[in-house]
Amino acid sequence: MLKSASKYVLILLGVLLFLLAAPTAALAEYFDISEYDVQVQVNSDYTYDIVESLTVDFSEARHGIYREIPLNFSDRTVRIKDIRVDGGDIDLSTDSGYKVIRIGDPDEYVDGRQYYRISYTLVMGQDRDAESDLFYLNLIGTDWDVPIHNASFTVSMPEPYDFSALNLTSGNLGSEETDNVHFTQTDQGFTGEIIGPLAPNQGVSAYLPLPEGYFADVKGPANWPPYAILLLSTLLSLLAYRIWHLHGRDTEVIVTPEFYPPDDMTPAEAGYIIDRAVQPIDVTSLILYWAEKGYLEMEEEGKNHFRLYKIKSLPTEGVHHYERYFFNALFAKGIGNEVSTADLKGDFYEEMAAAQGMVKASFTDDKERRLTNKSADGFRFLLVLFSLLPIWGMVGYGIYRLNAGYIALSWALIAFLPTLFPGIGIALAANGIINRKVNPRGKTLGLMIGGFMLMGGAILAYLILVNMSEIFMLGLLALIFTLVIGFLAQATEKRTPYGTRILGLLLGYKQFLKTAEKDRIERLLEENPNYFYDTLPYAQVLGVTKKWAKKFEGLTMEPPHYYRSHGGIFNAYIFATVMDRSFRVSASEMSVNPKANSGGGGLGGGGFSGGGAGGGGGGSW
Repeated sequence: MLKSASKYVLILLGVLLFLLAAPTAALAEYFDISEYDVQVQVNSDYTYDIVESLTVDFSEARHGIYREIPLNFSDRTVRIKDIRVDGGDIDLSTDSGYKVIRIGDPDEYVDGRQYYRISYTLVMGQDRDAESDLFYLNLIGTDWDVPIHNASFTVSMPEPYDFSALNLTSGNLGSEETDNVHFTQTDQGFTGEIIGPLAPNQGVSAYLPLPEGYFADVKGPANWPPYAILLLSTLLSLLAYRIWHLHGRDTEVIVTPEFYPPDDMTPAEAGYIIDRAVQPIDVTSLILYWAEKGYLEMEEEGKNHFRLYKIKSLPTEGVHHYERYFFNALFAKGIGNEVSTADLKGDFYEEMAAAQGMVKASFTDDKERRLTNKSADGFRFLLVLFSLLPIWGMVGYGIYRLNAGYIALSWALIAFLPTLFPGIGIALAANGIINRKVNPRGKTLGLMIGGFMLMGGAILAYLILVNMSEIFMLGLLALIFTLVIGFLAQATEKRTPYGTRILGLLLGYKQFLKTAEKDRIERLLEENPNYFYDTLPYAQVLGVTKKWAKKFEGLTMEPPHYYRSHGGIFNAYIFATVMDRSFRVSASEMSVNPKANSGGGGLGGGGFSGGGAGGGGGGSW
């Protein structure tokens, strides 16, 4: 029995050893490097001409090797140019901050000993240290996953230097060991070799402080781009003003007192027209609108919620498509002919979004009901793009200067992203200023405060960047151009004749609701006893519910026919304010997607292995 148990133990140990060894085997390479020679010519313009000669021994057939060279050093981006290879075809790419040189033919295999010669120029760019220059290069990178049995190097300097300051280190990344490297000074450089083999992920680095100005011929960033940007910005500003003058100036809105909403529009439409956006409350205002017309009844159910009872379906004709959709969607979420607004929380956002889109489309898709001129909308979008160009250009130039005269396409795209924030801020603030007579006071203040806050934060970050780049005044001028063009872009929103007429009527209706005198209201109630309830959903979307309801204090009114009350003395003002608060809460809850809210230094004194420019590693393929 003991023998049998021992057998199973041995089998289990064997399985464990296999599992432990499997990852190691999977990571193992198919070659090692018997000889690695590096020749470096350091130039006075802070570039390094590098030639790497490798003797590689493959243990099984492979297409060839690949070489990965880092494109970052300390706080800067470096460039690699003039890449040439002897020993096979090459394919060049950039991946995760590395220049990748793949050597070999995908249709052929090589085996045994192979020779590769890789030459390239490493462009370090302008050194921003005003006190000294530095030669710090990974002669052999620490990213090779194979042993290197023999390695040698020769470095030629453009001018004499202080040999005593040279430090060569070897080992894994961060190592400061110097024992495994032997080197000697030459007439104008140094040469050396490793004493013992380098294990996988071990390399050799050379660190040499130099006097400031040693690299005397470094090409700095070009100085002309910011002036070209400002010239273009001037032309764009003139063009923006011309476009606004010809296509964006609005005709004056004539406001006349109105006692009823114009053109028999629904409250959802009135909410869209007044601020050119369909808010959730604009859609839920239809519930009160339908209730007054006898299509449903409502009963208070806890704080800020109601149970809705369908009395009859909407007619097939005479109502808008968005009305039928929203009405049917409401009761489809309930049981039978009733639904609670509390049950719609987090489960109605798709229907709400669709209804909002339908309300807007009822204007934008109907040529006769369009509120703004279509060509003006196109010009507005064009001017928004124009407004981003000045600061985009300066952000890109700032990065170009900070990266010593180099900016990759990826950096240019990244530079565009921060410019969107001041653009959004300008749009919000300008909307608040331009539409201050149309929007409610609270919304105007919200747009202006939010816009200036967003714009201010983005502008502060921008000014810090241009100050670091030593182009503060040029950057400030570009910012002014962006603000001017951005404001003109928001002002280029010309209304159609219908849009101008209907806005004037709606503003007159809103003004009446805010300022109506009591005797006028009493006469309207005599003409239509339900005038208060007919008007209530419009007061909601126009943001004047409290002011409107306040005018009915002291007037005797019957409760609405659609409201199932639990008793008590009816008060029109309290009823209106409760309706307004409750429907705003329900509108917010219906439109929220619950899934959207879920979630989950220095270089050192003498350098170290792998800390310099270049180096990297490679593998086989």
